[in-house]
Amino acid sequence: MSDMRVEPRHSRRGGLAIVAVALGTIVLGQVLAVLTGALASAIAGGTPSATGQWPAWYTVATEIGIWLGFSLGFIVAYRRGIFSSGGWTWRWSDLAFLWVGVVAQIVVGILYLPFHLHDLNGPVVKVMGSASIVHTLVIALVTIVGAPLFEELLFRWAIFGGLLRALPESRGGRAAAVIISSAIFAGTHFELRQFAGLFLVGCLLAVVRLTFDRLWPSVMVHAGFNGIALVAYFASKAHH
Repeated sequence: MSDMRVEPRHSRRGGLAIVAVALGTIVLGQVLAVLTGALASAIAGGTPSATGQWPAWYTVATEIGIWLGFSLGFIVAYRRGIFSSGGWTWRWSDLAFLWVGVVAQIVVGILYLPFHLHDLNGPVVKVMGSASIVHTLVIALVTIVGAPLFEELLFRWAIFGGLLRALPESRGGRAAAVIISSAIFAGTHFELRQFAGLFLVGCLLAVVRLTFDRLWPSVMVHAGFNGIALVAYFASKAHH
C-alpha cells in the first residue's frame, strides 16, 4: 500500500471543505445536464424517446453537463493539493486492471441472483437506444472512456481524498472514508436497484485508489466494469 503522506498536510476542515464543494458540483452537474440536454433537444428538434431509450445526442449532451460539474469539483480539489505528484503517471501494466473491473461486474451479477431482481440492465438499455454503429461507438466512448475518467476524478480523488484528510489518520478513518465515498458514489447514480452493487464497486475503486495512489488503476477497473456491462447487453440482444 502506498504511503499517503505524499500529499501535503492540511487541516481536517480543509478536507471537509473539499468534500462539500465536490458534493455541490454533483448537484451543479445535474443542473447542467438538464440545460445541455434541453439545448441539444432544441437543436435536434426532438426529445428523448417515449420508450425511455435515449438517442446518442441526448446522452452525450447530458453527460457533458455532468462532466462539466464534476470537473469543477476536481479542479477545486486539485488546487488544494489533493492530487499526489505521481497521480497522473500511466503504466502499460495498468491495462491489466480492466480485468479486475470485468470480474467485479460478474461477481456483482452473481450476488444479485438470489434476489431475482429484474431490469438490472435498465440503465444500459436507456442509453443504448438505436442499434446503429455510430450510436454504439458514441455510447461506448461515453461509458468506457468518459464516465470512468470523470467519475474517478470526482469520487475517488476529490471526495475520497477529502475524506481521507477530514477523518482520523487511522485504519478506522480510512475505512470510514471508503464507506462514505462509496455510498455517495452509489447514491448519485439514482438507481435504487443498483445501489448495493455500485456501493461494492465503489469500495473496490476506493481501495484501488488508496493502494496505488494513481489515477489510472481505478479508471481501468471502472472502464472494465462498465465495458463488460455493454458486452453483456449486446450478447443478450443477439441471443434474442
